[in-house]
Amino acid sequence: DLCSLNQLHEAAILDNLHTRWRGSEDQREPYTFLSVILAAVNPLKRQPNPPLPSEYIEKPFSSTESKPHPYALAELAYKQMVKPMNGSKTNQSIVISGESGSGKTESAKIVLGFLCGRTATLRNQEANTPEKQLREEVSLDRRVLASNPIFEAFGNAKTVRNNNSSRFGKFIKLLFDNGEKRTLVGAECETYLLEKSRVVAQVNHERNFHSFFQLLALAPDASSRLLFGLD
Repeated sequence: DLCSLNQLHEAAILDNLHTRWRGSEDQREPYTFLSVILAAVNPLKRQPNPPLPSEYIEKPFSSTESKPHPYALAELAYKQMVKPMNGSKTNQSIVISGESGSGKTESAKIVLGFLCGRTATLRNQEANTPEKQLREEVSLDRRVLASNPIFEAFGNAKTVRNNNSSRFGKFIKLLFDNGEKRTLVGAECETYLLEKSRVVAQVNHERNFHSFFQLLALAPDASSRLLFGLD
């Protein structure tokens, strides 16, 4: 926890983050707590996530004892919603911010995957018949996660610093029922500030939105290109 440093200032924070990251590849730590804030260093490669149930679910949050990971903050927000310390139920928010290429999109998907899987755990245990298993395959949490590629296709593009940069802002709201199990019952997603100028012009070494190239890949011959209006 960076709050345990004797002097908390920019240089000390950067040095601490660098020290945790500069070890051997199997010992690098991309995440560091700052109380209930999580600082993430983009590893620029896929990192394995910890096992979902064992390390974080129903474990008390401690910035000095819990292993730093987005799962820890997601579990903290979930427990504050289900069993708040002050006794009153309160909506919870997780803000993910940073500069371009810092890993916001991937961090958001990790948090979203945890919260959707958090409520699916009990339901998976109850899916003991073919009918229930079929309902589970098209469950809401799976559909919420499946919407990510659609948003990325129409809102993400390659930039100088990031091959999958989100060129828009996104607000995701997950709705849980008020029962004992707090299962996911709804979701809303609002987008804003889409970089529309990228459709007609891009700077050097950058590309249009992914969907444009996906259309091109679907139209390999001249007749298909004409059908999609790509000529």
